[in-house]
Amino acid sequence: MSLSTGMQCDECGRQLELSTLFTCPNCNRPISVRYDYKEISQILTRKRLGGKRRPHNVWRYKELLPIRNASSQISLGEGGTPLVKCLELGRELRTKSLYAKLEGLNPTGSFKDRGSAAGVSFALERRMKAVGCVSTGNMAASTAAYAAKAGVRCFVFVPTFVTAEKVTQTLAYGARLISVRNLPYDQMYDQSHRIGGMQGVYMINSNSPLRVEGQKTFSYELCEDLNWSVPDWVVVPTSSGGNFYAIWKGFKEFKETGLIDRLPKLLLAQSEGCAPIATAFERGSDKVEPFPNPHTIATALLNPKPPGGDRALRAVRESRGVAGTASDQEILEACRELASREAIFCEPAAATGYAVLKKMISKGAVEPDETIVLDATGVGFKDMKAAEKIAGKIETVDRLEGLTL
Repeated sequence: MSLSTGMQCDECGRQLELSTLFTCPNCNRPISVRYDYKEISQILTRKRLGGKRRPHNVWRYKELLPIRNASSQISLGEGGTPLVKCLELGRELRTKSLYAKLEGLNPTGSFKDRGSAAGVSFALERRMKAVGCVSTGNMAASTAAYAAKAGVRCFVFVPTFVTAEKVTQTLAYGARLISVRNLPYDQMYDQSHRIGGMQGVYMINSNSPLRVEGQKTFSYELCEDLNWSVPDWVVVPTSSGGNFYAIWKGFKEFKETGLIDRLPKLLLAQSEGCAPIATAFERGSDKVEPFPNPHTIATALLNPKPPGGDRALRAVRESRGVAGTASDQEILEACRELASREAIFCEPAAATGYAVLKKMISKGAVEPDETIVLDATGVGFKDMKAAEKIAGKIETVDRLEGLTL
């Protein structure tokens, strides 16, 4: 059973009941779900998590998720993603250990499934008849899939640049997909909440408190994957800031409950062509400003006015971490290296973390003799046009006889 005690505003500290609220009624800033961590520490022990009864999905951590009824828990088998050691690339970077957690192996091909499981389940428990989101593609497909499983309607708003693969996947799940022309992403985001509120649609957008709750399970799993040790660094490709904050929240909660005794440093990775949070970090600013003329091959990171930017920025600094960027060419090269040398086929957004990590090691911002984990957020099939840019050429022959291999 969930041990949630309600919600709290990250900015003004206002205490709120657990609800479908998205932002604080006082200051319009993001809100977070809170728990009775003292009681959880008595229930959620390493021994209990090691038992055979716990499922290997997000509901493994049910006490730290705000869904009270088991009958409302929707799952497609999300979570439990592999943590693989990158031996060759790790040797090249001279790291103590380099790992990648393959979030692209979630049911719809991205980390978004963790958040959708929690968000759609909460909607079901609250007897909402429809859910929705604004997305550059991965969240669209994920929300649509979990809505289909829950038997609720789904409405998705996307920019016109979303890849054909992500559009087709979303439509296949039966969602109503609306492609929006000539409207900035942040305005789509804000307007979707107004429309959803008026028409009874629970918008599970990137900074939704419930999406954050599902996505923080990445951190819980990682601690178990590493046999309860904590990596020195976790590298997170970042768009809206919601997932970055979720990962930091997850580590802090496990420390609060006594399951781990220290916290990692976080590396926030963005594309040079759309880097509002990294820019604010480099300038020493406390506020994230809109990024002008955004453009990048990593379309899943194309969010020039991130709604969770400020709290992601605070999380970088609180973790004693860093933020950095990589060019499109560096991102494509990272895609190629991960695929051809470690068999990790990921979309450009997911490879951005590795591209930035290489630069941070060369600058001395990240010490190479440390344990580092890459959050490989999405699978390469999500953007085949980008994959074609790094792939070799097909050889066509008439016969095999006489062919030299």
